[in-house]
Amino acid sequence: MNDEQINKLADTCEAWLQGDWRELHAPDAATVEESRLFELLSEVREQLITASATENDFGARYVQLEDQLHRAEALLEAAKILTSTLDLDVLLKTTTEKIAELFKLSDGAEIFLYDPARDALVTMTSFGYPVLEREILFSPGEGAPGLVFQLRQPLLADTEEAVAQLYESVRGDAKDVLDKFKTSHPLPSQSVLCVPFITRDKVIGSLQLEHWTDRRKFKQKDLRLLTHLADLIAIAVDNGMLWKELGKKEDRLRQMFGQLINVQEAERKRIATEIHDGAGQALTLISIGLTNLADIVPPESIEAHTRITDLRNAIRDIMGSLRDLTFTLYPSVLDDLGLVAALKWYTSRFVEPQSPKIILTLEDIGKELNPTVATVLYRVAQEALTNSLRHSQATEIRVSLSKARGDLVLTIEDDGNGFNAVKLMQSPVESFGLYGMSERLALVNGSLKIRSSPGQGTFVRARVPLYLNEKTENA
Repeated sequence: MNDEQINKLADTCEAWLQGDWRELHAPDAATVEESRLFELLSEVREQLITASATENDFGARYVQLEDQLHRAEALLEAAKILTSTLDLDVLLKTTTEKIAELFKLSDGAEIFLYDPARDALVTMTSFGYPVLEREILFSPGEGAPGLVFQLRQPLLADTEEAVAQLYESVRGDAKDVLDKFKTSHPLPSQSVLCVPFITRDKVIGSLQLEHWTDRRKFKQKDLRLLTHLADLIAIAVDNGMLWKELGKKEDRLRQMFGQLINVQEAERKRIATEIHDGAGQALTLISIGLTNLADIVPPESIEAHTRITDLRNAIRDIMGSLRDLTFTLYPSVLDDLGLVAALKWYTSRFVEPQSPKIILTLEDIGKELNPTVATVLYRVAQEALTNSLRHSQATEIRVSLSKARGDLVLTIEDDGNGFNAVKLMQSPVESFGLYGMSERLALVNGSLKIRSSPGQGTFVRARVPLYLNEKTENA
């Protein structure tokens, strides 16, 4: 080969190194050795082309796998957050912050939830937006949040025209906020990404991301990732909304239960007073009348005196039963002398030979205890003692009342036959009394603990914060 042919060969090989796969042809007057060289170089060219294509495929596959790994990590992180709490406010705030981190946002992320009462999407939490003194409302079809809500489809606006159309669709309350927003931020945004929250075949809100200072634009892979995240968020938000609604219903039920308890206690007190003032006084007058009658009946009328004595004894027994009934309905000693005295009086009634031994350990807490708290603890003790006396076959019952770390603690413990506490609490009918104790205590921010098992006796502990008493006393 001459110098020109050699230079041409060198140029071709150098082009291969740059990815230019031009063909290589042997000279017409090539020798056998030169022809063989060109054949070998052609084979090298083919191998380089194959290797280059494989490398490109590998690089593309690597980028794809890296993107899938990032998406999987993002979904895993989101799942951890979304399953960590049912508190809707905490859930929304934490989710927004995590999305801002995953997408490396320097600008805005915002979550909207639909309010059927106002037929509008309401701003719940945001990242990167200015703090507003009032919430922003988007009607269905208005702006990106309203549009994806109405169409039930994700949206990616990555051109100036597409973003401008979104801004033009904003009106009413949201437009006033947007106009003020424009005075401090470079709008329109570079790109907008918005996805709906869909769960149980209904749209409950939307999630919007924006770039206005960041020159980056959202891509289709960002849309796919955010759509997957929105599916998870929608389930978690729906659960959080259900949990919040359940909490409201429980609060309403507790308020109704509290009102029922207050009415019940007032009615108990009224009936006890009427029995004492009405039937009690009437029986007292009858007893006095019988005494006066005995004074005027001749001594020789033995049968008449006997019958008068029997009637006086019967009246005395009836008055004793009425006194026990009025004290059971509402012990006046609770108002007059306090909880400790009321517990002593109540337990003193069980003095029959077959009754278990009752051991009292009652710390002097004075008479200044809040009346509601005193009544609640008295009723808990009454229910627990009644259950123990009726069912436990105990030989000993211990009742204690003490202060412990800012709480007032009442315990009732017996050595009876016990019961399966877990199984009993699963039966609404059989556990009605225990449920009533728990709900009474909940009214004063108290708690109930029951520990029992067959053959192991029963332990009941009621705990009430003392600060409630101080708060009530200072009110």
